[in-house]
Amino acid sequence: RMLCCGQRARKHSGDIAVAIEQPGGTAQTGSGGSAGAAKQQEKFAVVSGRWTVNKEAVGEGGFGTVHLCKEKKKTGAEVCACKAMRLEHSHDRDDFRQEVAVLKAVKRHRNICHILDHGEDERYGYLVMQACTGGELFDKITSGHCTEKETAMAILDVLSALQYLHSKLILHRDLKPENLLYKDKAPGAPI
Repeated sequence: RMLCCGQRARKHSGDIAVAIEQPGGTAQTGSGGSAGAAKQQEKFAVVSGRWTVNKEAVGEGGFGTVHLCKEKKKTGAEVCACKAMRLEHSHDRDDFRQEVAVLKAVKRHRNICHILDHGEDERYGYLVMQACTGGELFDKITSGHCTEKETAMAILDVLSALQYLHSKLILHRDLKPENLLYKDKAPGAPI
């Protein structure tokens, strides 16, 4: 699940991704080749000049799909996430543009995913953002592997991000452990 939007007060356009920072760690990506690769390249033509987008989706929802990607011209480039949002109705395009504006406005907080690139074509809006590959806070809590200290650290990170959003007059309308993502899976790293 990739969650990455916010809203200005009184205007709805989705959720804001809160990345719970963890130091270190690397993300693994899949690779894909096949007949579907040409269609995939066409789907991501708007961003494919700068980014190599993996064929396999790592998240899907009513909004569209999320794929891992890397910047083409950078050796050892960080793994990022490319969210392809369907633009089927006129309000979808407005919501997408609002999401881009909000993400640009909140790019300076360590617990909020930063937008790196964006674009749109006739069918999709694309957001390239920092990837959060460490899973959901919900999964960590329900697995019984979340200590009291880790829980407290997660709460402090979330409160810091919310305080920042509220200072920008941005509301989060779907705050729950399933929507709070770890930046990576660094073993033993604090939440």
